[in-house]
Amino acid sequence: MRLRINTNATVIELCEQSVWYEEITNKLQKTFQKTFWASHCLINLPIKGEEEKRRFFLLEIYRICSKLAHKHDSDFLKRLLASSHKPIKIQPTNSTHPTKYALLEYTVKEKILTIKLEKEETFLFWHSVHRFKAHKITHDFFKKRISFHLPTASLKKELFEFLETKIFLGYSLAHKYNYNNLNSFFLFSQSSHNPLEAHYKTLGIKVGTNIEMIRMRYLSLAKTHHPDLASEEEADTYTRKFQQIQEAYHAIKSEIKSAS
Repeated sequence: MRLRINTNATVIELCEQSVWYEEITNKLQKTFQKTFWASHCLINLPIKGEEEKRRFFLLEIYRICSKLAHKHDSDFLKRLLASSHKPIKIQPTNSTHPTKYALLEYTVKEKILTIKLEKEETFLFWHSVHRFKAHKITHDFFKKRISFHLPTASLKKELFEFLETKIFLGYSLAHKYNYNNLNSFFLFSQSSHNPLEAHYKTLGIKVGTNIEMIRMRYLSLAKTHHPDLASEEEADTYTRKFQQIQEAYHAIKSEIKSAS
């Protein structure tokens, strides 16, 4: 048994015939909620509320490895516990199963970038959601779609680095995209006017806010700025603001609907 840390996950390399194999795989499945089999590897994704249990599990694995190797590495242990937020992957070292292939399709439609996965790719979907969560994404679990509404320089850098990735967590990745189409999404961010961003600003909400929260915000603003509440002097201002609020809400709702 071997324990190592890479940029994407904490990996436990374990022979399927090992006396520890059944005990460790069972414990990972029974202790944590988001645990999946993917490409014949058992993988667990971190969720809120399981941080302490994950550190304790990794500490137990480290103790077993340390005992088997007859050595202790305090620096590695510190790095291991500091990496407890990463996915945990049990990788059979003697598996004869073929590598699993995954297709990711990238499309741009009406200023929205969407990544679509195959419907059975539950693990890879959730890991991708976790990977890009800093970019205020929206996602549809049932359709296995991840949508990006606001192009940024940091997203462009991260996405194009991901497109260079061919092997990932036991998967052989196939990226299907049109470069010009994909790049157009980021060229749009360089324009002087981004209507979708302006609509979010009108409602005073962040890009990626879920549709129910957007609706509640819209109703609150529409009620506050309704022309019926305005005095004669404020009538034009209230009417103009009310129209802007309505336009922003319906534009955002339409964009989200088209991406689903």
